[in-house]
This record gives sequence, structure tokens and C-alpha cells, in this order.
Amino acid sequence: MRCKVHVRFGGGKQFLSYYGWRGADIRNILDFEKDWPEAQVVRLEENYRSVPDILECANNVISNNVNRKSKNLWTANEEERQTVIAKQFNTASEEARFAAQQILDLRENDHFDYEDFVILFRTNIQFRNFEEQFKRLGIPYKSVGSLAFYDRAEIKDLLSYLSLIENKKDDLSFNRIVNMPRRGIGAKSIEKLQEYADFKGWSLYESVLNVEDIPTLTKGVKIKFIKFRELIESIRVESIDESLDKKLEIIFDRTGYKDYLKTDTSINGESKQEFVKELIGTARENKDMTVNEFLENAALSSSVDEMDDSNKVSLMTVHSAKGLEFPVVFLTGLEENLFPSYQSVSKGDVEEERRLCYVGITRAKERLFLTHARERLINGDMRYQKPSRFLSELPENIVNTKYLKHDYYTSFKPERETKKELYQPNIRKKTNTSKIKTGDIVKHQSFGRGFVVNNKKGILTILFPGGDKKLIAEGYVEKINEK
Repeated sequence: MRCKVHVRFGGGKQFLSYYGWRGADIRNILDFEKDWPEAQVVRLEENYRSVPDILECANNVISNNVNRKSKNLWTANEEERQTVIAKQFNTASEEARFAAQQILDLRENDHFDYEDFVILFRTNIQFRNFEEQFKRLGIPYKSVGSLAFYDRAEIKDLLSYLSLIENKKDDLSFNRIVNMPRRGIGAKSIEKLQEYADFKGWSLYESVLNVEDIPTLTKGVKIKFIKFRELIESIRVESIDESLDKKLEIIFDRTGYKDYLKTDTSINGESKQEFVKELIGTARENKDMTVNEFLENAALSSSVDEMDDSNKVSLMTVHSAKGLEFPVVFLTGLEENLFPSYQSVSKGDVEEERRLCYVGITRAKERLFLTHARERLINGDMRYQKPSRFLSELPENIVNTKYLKHDYYTSFKPERETKKELYQPNIRKKTNTSKIKTGDIVKHQSFGRGFVVNNKKGILTILFPGGDKKLIAEGYVEKINEK
């Protein structure tokens, strides 16, 4: 039997879809039967990949989308117990450490190998914590669809500046940044500098410190090297007593690298700035490290051996995972303003993000881990995160919530869209809210235990099992010591 298919293509970036940036219009699918009433619709609903519990989670999540064609996936695969586990952590580092330990345990105790695991992210920024943990524990991995965090050019450049300022004999770092951003110092000039350095037994930068004595360099080239020397030495003096993160901020600003990245107006340019902020935030997290310790840690987390891509854990964004499948999936960072993204939440349209979550869930064949953190480094700042609304859409009879540390997270209630009210219930005991800080755990007689996400001028914003509440000053909550 022959079949003729008519496809109507339309434009409009305002219509969200996986390929919305290419001008795709989801109405081509939603209105297809209306446009072609004689068409016969065949729904391909049998899934040959995943176990039933994983499919039920996917069906529950995607059913909350309004703009969709109804479809209910099913499978004849045999059921396994505890195939879906949701877990929350205090920090993103704990989230990564959990995933790494689970991989080691499942590999040792079950039939899985490294290539059976995938870590899925919403954005590339989330890669770093997992890379660091995998390196520490000797877990082989590969970054799919993007560069590893410490292998990115902008990260290597700033770390090279930091290293050269700390160590004048670091020729590798010198060669990388002497003309980055461009200063008009060419390969021939560096070659002549190298010849003089070899003759004297000096490093390249030590030769720059004496560049006036090099006879083979022209006056113009010497001036360029002198300006570079003055830049490095001024940064060295300015940052000598500063913290790690402040040193990197000074380097980022004074070397012209910040302005250099601002000239790149592409999407990649914006992401490069975000990665630099992540690096500075990482330095702030590791403020007790020396410069050398920080550089050594970065070196350990970079230079993954790409000669053999077989039998390695995959790290990739959910976008990169379309069409792929893995026995074990870790869908990470399920937090409001991360997954779903801040842009979709601010616009009040999260349906495309929900489709993406559906994609992530259905990559799993046998086991699925859904994780999120209470604190996460975003754009260089530590932020307190709320659980993703997608977690509230999972079937409670399937998702194993007993692994969650705090009972006020088990309901996964998203923030209400309506205006919050200020509560002042009639409770005798009052508490001085000035002593309560963001991140504290408190107890309320009516609402139970909660997590303080903000304390602004005595008004507390607290995440309770039923959602956010705002309490006025002396708001009748009791601080408890649990962390």
C-alpha cells in the first residue's frame, strides 16, 4: 500500500519546540489532523527500551503539557523493583559524589559496566563537579557534545595567567597567554625569545624580565614584551594578599580578557563568560587552597584520555542525549530556574522544558536517578535552590522518596503563582528572626519544618512541604540545629 504524506512547514521563533530556533512550528503537528482530515493516525506507543516504572514517570510528567498529542507509552519489558530513585542533597558536590559512588557500587554488585551509565545535565555548567569526582575516584568518563570544563580555552587561559603569576618558570602557561588576548606578539618574536632563554638557561618569562638586552629583537617587539611584563607584574603586586577568587577576578579584568569575551556576541560568547564565573565561584568554594593546590586540582580534572572512548561513563546535556539510550541514567539538577530554566519560568511557559525532562527520563532502560541540590554555584554565586516542579509530577507510588533527607522536600511542591500572604498565627513563643539566617532549618507549629531561603528586613521566606510561606518579623518559628 502506497502512502502519500503532506507536510506543511511554518515559521515563527515564538513557537517553542526542540528546533524552535530553526523556525519550527509545533502547530504543524497539533493541527495535522485538522488540516488533513483523511489522514490515518497511527500511534507508536510501545516502548522497547524502558521498564514500566520509568515509562509511568515519563507519562505522568508529560501529561501536564497542554500543547501535545496524547500518547501513553507502554512496554512488555519485565518490571524491576526500585528502578526510580529521587534524592536531594545539600550541595551540588554531594550530588556528584553520590552519582560517582552509585556507579562504583552498581558496577561491582550488578551486571553494569562504565559504558552503561550516563549523567544528564540541563546546562554544560553542571559538568565540573562530576568531572572532579570521577577523576578523584578513578572513574573513566567522556564528555559528549561539548568540552570538559577544565579543557575549555577560556578556563585554560585564566589558569595559565594564574600559574605564570605564581611561577615565573612556567613556559607552557607563558606560551599560551603571551598573546591572548592579542598583543601583536608573533611566533617569530617568541622563537627569538626562546633562543635567548636557551642560551641563558632561563625561562621565557625570565627572559622577558631582561628583554632590553636581547639583540635579536626589534625595538617595537621589545616594547610589546615590556608592556606584557608590566601587566603581569602589576597583577602580581595587586593580588599578592588577595583570595583565590579575587586573584582570578583581577586577572579577568586587568588582562583585558573580560572585554575580549564581551566582543563575542554569539551564544558561545555568553556561555564562555558563564564558565569563567563558574571558575571564579569554584575558587571561592576552595578558598582554603593555595594557588598551587588549586592549579594541581584543576590539572587532575583535565586532560581526559580520548584515545579510547569505549567503556566510559558518558556526561552530556539532555539535548545531546536525544535518540540515545542507557541502562542507568542520572538526571541531575532538577531545580527551579535550572530545570526548568530561568528563561522558561520567567516567561511562564515551561512546556518545552517538560518535553526535555520527558526525553531525559525516557533515556533510561533499567535504572533512573533523579537528583537535585539545595545549594548550587550559578554564575559564580552560591544560590539556594528549590526542587523542580517536574518532581511534583512524578507518581508517588513509584518514586522512592524515602531517600530524601528532609521531609519538607518529599512533596516537591513548586512555588505558587499567586501572591504570597504574610502569616502571623497565634503562637505564644516568639523568635528573634535577626538570628535566623538563610539556610537555617526552622520549625513552625502549623506548617511543620521548613528551610529558610531568605531573611530580608525581618521577613522570612521559608520553604515548607506545602510550598513557600512568608512570615513577618518575630514570625513565630523555632530554629532547630539539624543540618
